[in-house]
Amino acid sequence: MDCPLINRDIQRVAILLLETVKETFLRQAEHGAYVEPGSALRFVGQRPQVHDSHSIIVTDPVLFVAFPFVELESSRHHPGLSERDEYHPRTLLQNLYGFDVLTSRGKQQVIHKMSVCSQSSDTLYVKQLWCLLIGSDILITMSSQPSEKLLGETIMKRTDSPRQPLRIEVIDTYGSQCSMSVSLKTTWVDFFRHVMLTIYGNLTKIMDFELVDETTEIKSRFITPS
Repeated sequence: MDCPLINRDIQRVAILLLETVKETFLRQAEHGAYVEPGSALRFVGQRPQVHDSHSIIVTDPVLFVAFPFVELESSRHHPGLSERDEYHPRTLLQNLYGFDVLTSRGKQQVIHKMSVCSQSSDTLYVKQLWCLLIGSDILITMSSQPSEKLLGETIMKRTDSPRQPLRIEVIDTYGSQCSMSVSLKTTWVDFFRHVMLTIYGNLTKIMDFELVDETTEIKSRFITPS
């Protein structure tokens, strides 16, 4: 996992979470592997502070959820009985019964008795949207459907803010290093709090620190939001 907005601690937690999802919720069927619909798993990482083994740093929670949704599609667009395809959508009957049912039974679905079904090959498929929520501000999604189709008219996608968060590497006097992302509008006070919580797991008196540039001068641009 290589995401510039995720620090190393969160990366380790996210990778361990995804490996556990594979071990716990991955199923095998006649056509290939699939993730159990509705699966959910939450991890929180902990590690001792670098210079104080009695203090514990707790990471933001990482949550994985496999959201199922039903869609009417032609079976011609999906693998046949003799084909294998990893993580392909399974029919509604396959999900309900837990195994691959005969194609003839799929053609007898109630949906074929309704006017919404226009083709004899139309079948109800259970597709999935995989979501990886990191903390409260980073959401990574994966689906066979484009995001525009999934959003529909229920969620508004903002495109008026092209500026990306800043990626910052912080190294203290002891050589401890951590990376983090901050908004361009982050003030020095908020940035300081974020650094202290990320590196040391607690808050320190802000008056004990100064933020200077390479000429050891305090710049107003560090203190005043842009």
